[in-house]
Amino acid sequence: MHCETIAARSVLHEWEFAPHRHARLHQVLLIESGGGQAVLEERVHALGPMRVVNVPIGHVHGFSFKPGTQGWVVTVAAEMLDEVLTPSEGLRRVLAHSTVVRGTPPMRMAMEQIFAEFAGRHFARAHILRALSGTLIGLVARELAEGAKVPSGKAKSDLFKRFEALLEQHFLQRWTVSQYAAALSVTPTHLSRLTHSAAGHSASHLILDRVIREARR
Repeated sequence: MHCETIAARSVLHEWEFAPHRHARLHQVLLIESGGGQAVLEERVHALGPMRVVNVPIGHVHGFSFKPGTQGWVVTVAAEMLDEVLTPSEGLRRVLAHSTVVRGTPPMRMAMEQIFAEFAGRHFARAHILRALSGTLIGLVARELAEGAKVPSGKAKSDLFKRFEALLEQHFLQRWTVSQYAAALSVTPTHLSRLTHSAAGHSASHLILDRVIREARR
């Protein structure tokens, strides 16, 4: 993981960051003072004091901060997320949405603790940073869920989750519905029935949508 203040990098770029993305990194930003705006997957969000920005892995994001804005940025590698997120708890689905939510005192406290531990070189530093990062991620996920920023939807089946994982691995190879169905040991008809139930669209629609989303990014 990596920690830095918003000002530390912003002053080097005149407080502007063009849209970009990180393939294997999840970021959480907390604005303490100042503000500006964030562009998350083409949506513009206003930033102000005690606002938290959730930037999932692979999502396009850009920032325009007011000069002098203060706050923190915590960047977590995908491998650390895998360690701290338990699949059955549903946090990963909630955290997969790029958005801005209100910051809370517990989030600010977790940020301060992370930065203090990151700056030191004490025994068990990595273990404590994992635990503190898990706390911060959990608090952000809670705010995302309670703030109704994420559609509740139906619980996804294991088969649909496997389809989503395969889609991420093979969409650039332009796999057909039949190829995904064969990899999942189901028929194409069953796969499309499954995706309609879980996501409201056919398998072919979801495949094409993923390709288009990548092209837009």
